[in-house]
Parts: sequence; C-alpha cells; structure tokens
Amino acid sequence: MLKNIWKIIWIVGIYAILVLILYLVVLYKVKWEDLDLNKYLYFYNCNHELCTSENQVDTYYSYIKCEDNKCPFITEKKDNLVILKSENKSYVYDYKNNKIINDDFISYNFTNNNNLIVTNNNNLQGIINYEGKIIIEIKYHKIINYNNGYITYEENNNIGISNEDNSIDITPKYDDVILIDKYKYAYKDDNNGYYIAEYNSEVPISNTIYDYIYSENMIIFTVKDNKIDILDNELRSKLLMKIETYYSYKTEKERKSLNLYTKDNLLHFNIYLGNNDYKEYIYDINNNKLYN
Repeated sequence: MLKNIWKIIWIVGIYAILVLILYLVVLYKVKWEDLDLNKYLYFYNCNHELCTSENQVDTYYSYIKCEDNKCPFITEKKDNLVILKSENKSYVYDYKNNKIINDDFISYNFTNNNNLIVTNNNNLQGIINYEGKIIIEIKYHKIINYNNGYITYEENNNIGISNEDNSIDITPKYDDVILIDKYKYAYKDDNNGYYIAEYNSEVPISNTIYDYIYSENMIIFTVKDNKIDILDNELRSKLLMKIETYYSYKTEKERKSLNLYTKDNLLHFNIYLGNNDYKEYIYDINNNKLYN
C-alpha cells in the first residue's frame, strides 16, 4: 500500500514538473521571445508642431528603428519630410507616409522649392526632388540656390549659373547671383551694385544699378538710394510709394537685418529706421497690399 502511494506521488510529481516546464516555455514564448527589444524614434504632433520621442506615445504619425540602440536626430524639416542624421548616415524620411525617400548620399539640405541639395562621397553636390530623382547632375563643388530649374554654384569664390538640361552654363564670374524667374537673374559685379540680366544674353536689360536685390515667388525686392521698391517681372513698381530706409543694404550685415522671407505668399521684411529702431512690413504678393 505504502509503495503504491509513493509511486502515485512520484508520477504526480513528474507530471507537475512537466506542466511547470510547459508553462515556463509558453510564458517565454509569449512574454520574451516575441518581445521587441529594439529602440524606436516616434514622430508625433504636439501643439501643431512635429515632435519626436524615444518612448512610445499614444498617437503618432510613424516611427523608425534606431540603429545600435541610438536614434537619429532631425537636422531640417519641410512639409512632410525631415532630414535625419545618425552617426553613420543621413537620409530623407517622409514621417507622415512612413517611408524613406532617399538614403544614397552623405548629406542633404532643403532648397527654397520642393527639392534638396545632396552631397556624395566625393563631396560633389547636385539636386534631387522630393521623389528622390536626380534633377541636377551631381558634379558641383558648392550649390548655393535652386529656383525654376536653375542653380547658382560657387567656384573659386565666384558664382556661376546652370540649369537642369545644361542648356545654360554661365561660368563663375559674379560676386553674387539672385535667381528671379525662367528668363532673368540679377548679378552683383564687383562693387558697382546689382544688375538684372537675361540668361541667354548675360547682358543687363536696363541701365539701373541697384544696391541690393532679393527675389522669390515671382516678385523682385530692390533697394536703391536708400529706398525700397517691389517690382513685377516686367520691372514695374508694385508700390504706390517707395519705402524710405536708413541703411543702403550694400553690406552683408545690413542685408541680414532685413530678415527677408516669404510664407503663404506673404513677404516679410524689417526696415532699420536708425537709433536701433526697426519697423516690420508684410507685403501680400497675391493681392499687392503692403502692411506695417
């Protein structure tokens, strides 16, 4: 009798151990084997701005896997795209559609339009669009700007111009170049000032010499004789009265004080009035209205 009891206890014990082992195996499968131990960078909306977090948030646009447990950081942002940089590489990521646009180059920078300046392993630059397609051949040492299919590039401290199909190739010879539209550009020649010329001829289309020129969204912002004017593509004034200024904006420091930029078809700029006093102006490009 006693012998049978110990036999039953031994069998039950064996079954209990087997059940415990099975439980531990199932627990490992459920809790540990399928557990994602990788680190991720989450992109989410915080107060209508793009934010990132290495901790999972309740609602987010998308997330990417961090390599070697180190997450990349954003160097630039425009529209749905961010330029991400890690220790080993840079790439362009569409955080709303959860896809990498391009990771073929060592560095990226946004242009004013929907394109990016890229640099390859030979430190040569070109332009790609938001789909990752090359639209300007990667052969330039330094691209400064891109607009309407044209680029300005620098060699030996001089500025040249080229375009997408290489039909225009103005060798670097200018101190500064402002791309205006598909037909015109402005250039600075030595210390004389800025002229407006056509790509095909490289000859000034008027005798007017400006102290400074800025162009974006089909308008031309000019400074001459301490007066600011805004011109259309036919070089006709859009303002009823020119704006008086204290600076001539001939020097780079003075130009930076203008703080020129466009947003939603509004041109923003500051005017220095003297005695450390500035006045802000906003020009509505679509409706030709000036606010201050």
